[in-house]
Amino acid sequence: MRRFAGACRFVFNRALARQNENHEAGNKYIPYGKMASWLVEWKNATETQWLKDSPHSHCNSH
Repeated sequence: MRRFAGACRFVFNRALARQNENHEAGNKYIPYGKMASWLVEWKNATETQWLKDSPHSHCNSH
């Protein structure tokens, strides 16, 4: 359960950071579909493959 919560927190914080950077650059809100695609990218990245160990449907629900 702790690992699952940590994965969700990681995904949320990383998406929030990107959203904030985008906003500070004067751009519009990034839609959910784009943010959900980031999760796929992060799961396939070498440094964050551990995200594959968590049930993804809960981490990208809103």
